Amino acid sequence: MKIKNNNNIFVIYLISICLLPIFHGGETVVELFPFICLYFVLTVICLINLKPEQKQKLILIKLPIILQLIWLIYMGLYLIKIPNSILGVLAPLTEQTSSWVRLIDVNELNTLTIAPGVTSIELLKSISYFTFFLLTYLLIDSKSRIIQAITTVFICSGCIALYSLLNHYTSGLYAINSPYLPWQYEWEKVAFGTFSYRNHYALYLVSTIPLGLALIAFEFNKLLKTKLNIKNVIVKSEYMKVIAYLLFTTIMIIALLKTLSRAGIGLFFIEIVFLVLILMFMNKSQYALKQVKVVLFTLLVGGILIAVSGIADDALSRTLNRGFDDSGRETVRNIAMKIIHDSPYIGTGPGTYPTIQHLYKLPELNNMAVWQRPMNDYLELTTSVGLIGIILFMLPTSLLLIKAFTLSKVKQRVITIYMSCLVTLLIYLLYAFVDFIFQLPINNYFFYFFISVALNCQLISTKSKQRRIINL
Repeated sequence: MKIKNNNNIFVIYLISICLLPIFHGGETVVELFPFICLYFVLTVICLINLKPEQKQKLILIKLPIILQLIWLIYMGLYLIKIPNSILGVLAPLTEQTSSWVRLIDVNELNTLTIAPGVTSIELLKSISYFTFFLLTYLLIDSKSRIIQAITTVFICSGCIALYSLLNHYTSGLYAINSPYLPWQYEWEKVAFGTFSYRNHYALYLVSTIPLGLALIAFEFNKLLKTKLNIKNVIVKSEYMKVIAYLLFTTIMIIALLKTLSRAGIGLFFIEIVFLVLILMFMNKSQYALKQVKVVLFTLLVGGILIAVSGIADDALSRTLNRGFDDSGRETVRNIAMKIIHDSPYIGTGPGTYPTIQHLYKLPELNNMAVWQRPMNDYLELTTSVGLIGIILFMLPTSLLLIKAFTLSKVKQRVITIYMSCLVTLLIYLLYAFVDFIFQLPINNYFFYFFISVALNCQLISTKSKQRRIINL
């Protein structure tokens, strides 16, 4: 399918990333499958219609792409049936528990995974994350598209935050969906957006609030370059944008506080510290220092208003009462460590931790879904794919992160956007230590979204009317 340009694809892409959080972040296969198909089709169309400069862009990340394909092939190997005699050597835990998962004969061929259906779905998701990354990397190829993409994500998050607060103060009067079991929150007590788990919603807010701060700084510095005229304040679109972004950012921060998520709120403050430090010490230009002042002033004004209004009282009360109590996380992490000890190299198959953990779970833990995760994505992935798999997964991901964090000549007008993406990526990596964030598809999509935006910020020429690729 030959196309002259990918403008229509870009519009469809923007619509899709607005719809994804509305459907619980793709929590169920039914909700996720249309997006998997859409991103696959759009990526294929883009690859068929590659332009020379896009081919050059792909060459810059050739090694991570090859390693990512190796990781996907490795996941596929778990679905190949092998003799039980070999299975007992490669994956003894799978061989020992296979009779519990399904009835087999001693001489029957079996897979490395204890649950082929679950692993097949996990493989399909991973392929979709890979295609989404390629699609985003190819589509966001200019400054204007970077601005359009992050503005779309930010406004969508702001609208969901507004929806959350509206339901919070009306006891769910305008709710359009409800959380899946076991999450049964009451709107008047907790804001959870369009998600099931409030910590997932908190991460969604924590990852999108910096975009608002970046957009405020971006628009504010455009104003500094123009002659201020009090009579034109209302009519100038730049002023209106700054006011709108300020309003949305405030609403999102309030919604974050109303989630009562200790990890989310704590990491938000860490995120702001990271953002200020990165702007101050990694880019010491006068432009970057102005951006820091804008960010700090915005947060100071918002913080004073929130403190005076008493909006943060519930979140503060919960934090003081619960402190740093891990809510049983250490118990489930110990379970994961036992599984890794019994099957350290191959694991039990991608996505199979909720299945295998039943053999190790302590009697005091019930069958609620909250106890079916080790509350640490790195541990869960290791139990599923073993040490070999975790290395194969980390190689391409680490290379992409290194490229994203390697400061090259980033255009000054997008420096705050670039820095906000880096900070958000750091928060994702930290949050994964204390919760199961990457088990929700939208968090994987957005993780690769921020990597792609950061990479493309580095690829924008410093000359406004030129678009050439520079080495990372």
